[in-house]
Amino acid sequence: DDPVMVRAESLAIAVDAASVFSGAPRVTGITLVAPEVLLETGAEGEANWLFAAAASPPAEGGQGGAAPSFSIDSARITDGRLTYRDGASGQSYVLSDLELKTAIATLSEPVAVELSGTLGGAQLTASLAVESPAGIMEGGSSGLGVDLTLGTAQVGFSGAYAPEAGTLIAGDLTASLPSTSSTLAALGQPGVELPQGLGQSVGVLAAISLTGAQLDATGLTLTLDKNVLSGSAVLDLGRDTPYLTAALTAGDLDLSALGGADDGGAGADSAPAPGAGWSTEP
Repeated sequence: DDPVMVRAESLAIAVDAASVFSGAPRVTGITLVAPEVLLETGAEGEANWLFAAAASPPAEGGQGGAAPSFSIDSARITDGRLTYRDGASGQSYVLSDLELKTAIATLSEPVAVELSGTLGGAQLTASLAVESPAGIMEGGSSGLGVDLTLGTAQVGFSGAYAPEAGTLIAGDLTASLPSTSSTLAALGQPGVELPQGLGQSVGVLAAISLTGAQLDATGLTLTLDKNVLSGSAVLDLGRDTPYLTAALTAGDLDLSALGGADDGGAGADSAPAPGAGWSTEP
């Protein structure tokens, strides 16, 4: 049998009947119980959630139509499960115990979304703030704010969505990963242990912008354990394999963990005697 993309235990929608005839319907409540959502891509990258794209061509000039007028007093998802399968790599990610809540007074006013769940055994919480949903729906701009926590890792973004300016998103990014290995394990990459000094813990501060398939980071401060690097970086997402270039400067770096001095990893036979110089052996 073909996998089901969306199923749920129940869906309840309550509407203020009088508002239906006013031209601005008011939904007093939406509750979706135990939804199961499957998002997957094939080996060639085709996505199962893009089936409606061909039937809805973009408006001329890339502009959307006027945002509809409605309100939602409360919208909730409880006990949900979201699965993403990558057909090319065979990797799967499952967000379980999904809880989500939001409310929309009008699309021209700020909207906040709160989400929580479990990913890779780690607790995930996220909040999204959209300054002007109508601006986005009409092809314009909007302020954006995102705060995400996965286990001990924290990521924050404060900026804007502005496609009419040629930049999809731009703003300030902060990230703190006290334990890189545990964060990678929650993201499906267990067993990764980096040497001290190369990112057992990671901190990031940067101004970022996404233009097309290029992500730029300027004013970058990258903290790898006690080592601090600064500069800029560019990530090209338009290639078959993402390509990163960076220009970084650093002060004194502590890479002593790579030398093996503490555990004798170099060995007596492999270390030249004092004053012996470089080996002349082929």
